[in-house]
Amino acid sequence: SSYTQKWTYNVGNPIIKVDSTPSCSLISASTVGCSVYLFRKSGKLLWEKEVEYEAWSTDIADDGSLIAAGTANKTPSDGKVHIIRRSGENILSKDIGAPVWDVEFDDRNRRLIVTTWDNRLILFSREDEEFIKKKTVNIGNHGLYGVESLNGQNLVVAASYDDGIYIFDSELQNYEKVSINDGLYNISLINEDT
Repeated sequence: SSYTQKWTYNVGNPIIKVDSTPSCSLISASTVGCSVYLFRKSGKLLWEKEVEYEAWSTDIADDGSLIAAGTANKTPSDGKVHIIRRSGENILSKDIGAPVWDVEFDDRNRRLIVTTWDNRLILFSREDEEFIKKKTVNIGNHGLYGVESLNGQNLVVAASYDDGIYIFDSELQNYEKVSINDGLYNISLINEDT
């Protein structure tokens, strides 16, 4: 095989999600062990942040300046959204009241989109240096899981577990639905124009 392993780091617990900047200069990982990690491309650990519950999701802003994490607890149903600067400074810890399954920055770091176990799609908008909860949309019946935004296309796409795929504009105003009755967890988008 032409592929080789570059490095490993033992976090001591299963990793649930990994994300990176487009150049892979920074890599984040979220774990069942209630931690979020940030690594350099070389594998050097920059920081580890302990969170209150299992960290089920992570996303890194394209420029590497911000890292988001979503936490999940099923009994009692709870979760939080965390936004952390690259330096390790925590700038947001927001109670959501349900497990957070996914988090996604837009391509300009102006918005963070969050999906929850109780069918909410939540939009946080950046105003100066603060992220403010701007809008919540309730869709589906059995949990919203994966969410992606298509850079430069003004689209947000969310996977509803046994309901289908919902396609919104970036303000969560208008949507189309593609019905799919099988279980959906993650979603990935490809821009055919590039």
